[in-house]
Order: sequence, then C-alpha cells, then structure tokens
Amino acid sequence: MEEQEKPFTLAEIMLGTFVALIVDGVAAAASLISVGVFGFFVHSISWLIFTLWFTIKGVGATSSLAKRYLIPIAAQAIPFLPTTTAAFLITTYIENNPEKLGVLETAVGIATKL
Repeated sequence: MEEQEKPFTLAEIMLGTFVALIVDGVAAAASLISVGVFGFFVHSISWLIFTLWFTIKGVGATSSLAKRYLIPIAAQAIPFLPTTTAAFLITTYIENNPEKLGVLETAVGIATKL
C-alpha cells in the first residue's frame, strides 16, 4: 500500500516554525510595550497570513473557519506557550495526519453548540 503524500514537507514545517517563533517574539515584545494590545494585533495578522498559506496549499482538514480559529484559541489556553508556533505545529500535524482528526471534529461540534 502506497503512503499518501503529506501536504507539508519537513522543510516547510521547519521554515514555518522559524517564522512563527519570530512572530511570537515580536508579539511578546509588542505586548510588553503596549500591555497586550499590539501583541494581539501581531498574532491576528500573522495567523491570517498563515491561514492564507494553508488555503494556497489546499489543505483540507482545517478548511472551515471554526477549525482554523479553534486551533489558536486552544493553543492560547496553555500558559507560556508561543501561540502562533503552537497553532502552526498543531495545524501541520493535523494536516499531515488526517486520521487523527476525530478530536478536532468533536471539539468543533461542542464549540458550535454553545
């Protein structure tokens, strides 16, 4: 049985993680300067750019708006975790391993019923 090609290669994951770490550093610095306001804008704009990249790549496991924004919200629940980096890594893992999507489907179902 042939292994299906994964949407994200190791090089893309490493590059995306590097960029996300830089974004998290800039957001942390901006948050210190502005008591959290500018950091929120940095995270929001950067996640929109990552979402555009995911859309261009044609990834499908996190294609709905609820799934695209549920992941960063879940990543923010863990304190002292670089939010953009964690959300990027979680998304690429889910995209490369769609058989493990059941947890995300359950979370989206619960979130939409609230």
